[in-house]
Amino acid sequence: MAKKTSLGVTKVDEFTQTLSDSITMAVTANAGGTVQLGSTVSQMAKQGMVVQKIEYTLAPLSGMLSATGANLKFGLSHISAQPAAGWSPESPGLLDWNRVDRVDLGAAATGSLMTMPYVKDFTALRGGGKLCHPAYLYMWYWVGATALGATTYLYVRIDYTTLTLRPEEFVELWQNIMVTQPAVV
Repeated sequence: MAKKTSLGVTKVDEFTQTLSDSITMAVTANAGGTVQLGSTVSQMAKQGMVVQKIEYTLAPLSGMLSATGANLKFGLSHISAQPAAGWSPESPGLLDWNRVDRVDLGAAATGSLMTMPYVKDFTALRGGGKLCHPAYLYMWYWVGATALGATTYLYVRIDYTTLTLRPEEFVELWQNIMVTQPAVV
């Protein structure tokens, strides 16, 4: 049953839904990829998706980052075009950005534990999360200057609710998507 939120929009989902997907990451250095996350919503549907929580899991971890200084970036965006040098925190269209680096300290046998999944909680934001259009949600990754030591998979679970947007809110959402598109050269 739909009901109005504190912001005056109609909430389609009473309870949180979960979207899950994965991407196989190329081993190649200075390379990346994107995958559009599943949506059956039309591009012109006046719906918004409020992302409340994201959980990322990398697997397998052993041998993934094969040398000191190796890094991997991953996250979500609402555009599919990836910058030539990979995403950075100030990249247009970015919804979420993460970076994992290998740092060797002391003896070769020194190690540390990584906790999975990486959890991002957006429920403290106004409106209860990050607003995006369900038809424009992409998971991306970028391998740094050192190739990955093994094929790695990035899994994502996204907790979200959907909203029916008023015409002026829909225009606002589209302005956000269009303004943050990277310039095509």
